[in-house]
Amino acid sequence: MAHYNSTFSGTQIDANLTLASTSAQADGVVLSYNIALYGTDSTLSSYSATNGVYLNGNSSGWLELNGDGSQRNHIKIYGDTNPLNGINFNTGATEVMRIDSTGNVGIGTSSPTTKIHVKSDSNDSLVNTIGLSPSTTDNIQGGLGVVAGGQVSINGANIVTATTAGTERLRIDSSGNVGIGTTSPAEPLHVQEGGGSGATASAGTIAFIDGNANTKVTIASGTTSTGRINFGRSTDNDAGSIIYDHNDNSLAAKVSGSEAMRIDSSGNVGVGVTTLGAPLQVDKAPVYNTMVANFGELVAIAGYQRGVVNINGRVNGVDGNAGLSLVARNAGNANWISGLIEYDRDDSMTFATGGAATTAASEAMRIDSAGTVLVAKTAADNTTVGHRFEGNGFVSHVRDGAEPLVLNRLTSEGTIEEFRKDGTSVGSIGTANGDLYVDGGPSAHAGLRFQATGILPRHSGGNSDGAVDIGQGSNRFRDLSLSGGVYLGGTAAANKLDDYEEGTASMKWSDGTNDSSVIACKYTKVGRLVTVSGYASGNISGLTGSATIQLAGFPFTFSEYGSFAIKTRNINSPTGCISLVGFHGPSGAFAGLSFIVDNGNYVDVTVADMSVATNDCYFDITYQTS
Repeated sequence: MAHYNSTFSGTQIDANLTLASTSAQADGVVLSYNIALYGTDSTLSSYSATNGVYLNGNSSGWLELNGDGSQRNHIKIYGDTNPLNGINFNTGATEVMRIDSTGNVGIGTSSPTTKIHVKSDSNDSLVNTIGLSPSTTDNIQGGLGVVAGGQVSINGANIVTATTAGTERLRIDSSGNVGIGTTSPAEPLHVQEGGGSGATASAGTIAFIDGNANTKVTIASGTTSTGRINFGRSTDNDAGSIIYDHNDNSLAAKVSGSEAMRIDSSGNVGVGVTTLGAPLQVDKAPVYNTMVANFGELVAIAGYQRGVVNINGRVNGVDGNAGLSLVARNAGNANWISGLIEYDRDDSMTFATGGAATTAASEAMRIDSAGTVLVAKTAADNTTVGHRFEGNGFVSHVRDGAEPLVLNRLTSEGTIEEFRKDGTSVGSIGTANGDLYVDGGPSAHAGLRFQATGILPRHSGGNSDGAVDIGQGSNRFRDLSLSGGVYLGGTAAANKLDDYEEGTASMKWSDGTNDSSVIACKYTKVGRLVTVSGYASGNISGLTGSATIQLAGFPFTFSEYGSFAIKTRNINSPTGCISLVGFHGPSGAFAGLSFIVDNGNYVDVTVADMSVATNDCYFDITYQTS
C-alpha cells in the first residue's frame, strides 16, 4: 500500500501491487487488484523529470487504465508499433471513441476517416450526436446529426454545406443566403430542383422556388381546418390573406381584413360577394364613376361609371384598338369559330363574325363616330348592299335582287305598319280579310283596299261607298288609263262609259262606185257616240254627174238612223232650198246628202250639184256606233 504523496523513484512495480490511499486520502489514486502496469514482454517504468510523470511501456504493447477489474470501463493506449496504434475509450465491453495513429477521432466507429468521424450505431433519424452548449447551464441548445453517407462541412470561405450520398443538398453562403438544390443561392432562401428554369428572381425576393418542370409549394392542413398565407406589416400582422378552407373547399382573398374575392367548390368566382350563383359574379357598392374591371392602361376619364368594364387599347405604352374576342365551338363541335368586338381609334366600333382556325373574323356591323349603324356594309350610302341606321332616325335598306324589308304580323288581321307625326298616327298599312289596305290618318281620312280584282275606297278605317273622291278642285290627276269603262252616276250598265278615242279618218266623196280624193277628217269617240269633223273643197272629178253623191269612209259604222247638218258654199242647189243635210241608215259607213226645199220635200244631191270648182263643204257629224 502506498499512500497519497508517496514517492517512488527508480522502483519497479510488479504485478499484484496495489497503490491505494487511506480513507483519509479521498483525493488519492488507487491502483487496485490485478491491474497490469506493463506488458508481458517489458516492464513499465515510472519516473520524474522536470516535474513530469511518465508511464512508459514497450512500443509494441499497450497501456490500459481500468475503472474496475472487469475492464468494463477503460482507456487503452497502444504502442506506436502495435497494429492497433492509437487510444481507445470503452464503456463496458463497447468501444465508444478512438483516436487513431493519424490523429483522426472516431465516435461510434473504429475506423475514422476524417479528423472527427461520428457514426450512429443504426439508421435511425438524426440525433444530437454532437452537442453544443452555449451557456453555463450546460443545457444542450443545438445539435448536429449526420446519418451514414452524409456530411456537414464549414470551409474557409465561411460556407456551410450539407451533403448526402455524395451530393451537396444544402448550402449557406457567406452572405447568409440558404440554397437547397443549388450551390449558388441568389436570395435569402433559394430552392432549386433539377437545375432550375433559368429564371432570375426580381429585386427584393426573399424566397425563390425554382424548378425545371412542374413546380409546387404545398401547405397542408387538417380536413376541417384552413391553410393560410398572411401578408403583414408593423401595424397589422395579417393585413392581407389567402385562405383555403377545407370545410367547404373554398379559396378566399382578404384585403385590409375584409374578403375581396372568393372561389367556391364549384369553381365559381366572386368579387365583392361571398354567396355565388354564377361562374363569374361581381358586385360593387353603387358608387358613381367607379368601374368594376379594367383591362389595359387605366385612364381616369369621364364616362367610367358603376358596372363598367373598361378595355383600353393602350397596353404597355403602345396604342392600338381595344377589342374583345369571343370564341366557341360551332354547332357540330367540329371547328372553333370566333367573333370580335373592337373599338377603333377612328372613334368607331366594329363587330366581326365568321372567324376560324386560319381565317380572321369579317366585319358584320359598324357604329361610326356619328352614331350611324352599318350592317353588312362599311359605306354610309344608299347603293351598297346592307343596312344603314342613322342617329337622326334615318334608315336605309339595300338588297340585291330581292326584297330589302319584310314585315310579318302573325295570327290576327290589322295594322302591320303605322306612321306617326309628333306621336300622332297619320296613317297605316295593314290587312283586312287577306287584303292589303292603306289608310290615312286616325279618322275621317281616305284609304284604299286592294282586293283580287279591284281597288276599293276606304274611309275612317273601313270600307266606304260614295265618300271618297279622286282629286278635288284644282288638285287633279292628269291621265287615267283604263282598259274597261267608267260607271258614272250609278252602277248599272247604262252608267258605264267604256270607251274614249280621238283620231283621224280618211273620208271621200263617192257616187256609189267611184271615190274622190281623200278628205282629211278628225273624230272623237266617247262611248258609242262618234263626232267627225272635216272640210272638203273643190275637186270631185272622176264621179258620175247624175249619180247621187255620198260621203263615205266614216271611222266607225252606224248603229242607228241619223242625220247631220252640212254647210256649203258655191253649190248648185234647187229653187226653194232651205238647207243641206246628210242622213245615214242603221248600218254601213257612208251617208247620203239631200236638199230640204221649202215644200218640205227632200231632193238628193247629185255629183253635178257639187261640181262647182269653188265649192266648199264643212261638216260636224255626230252619230252612234255599235
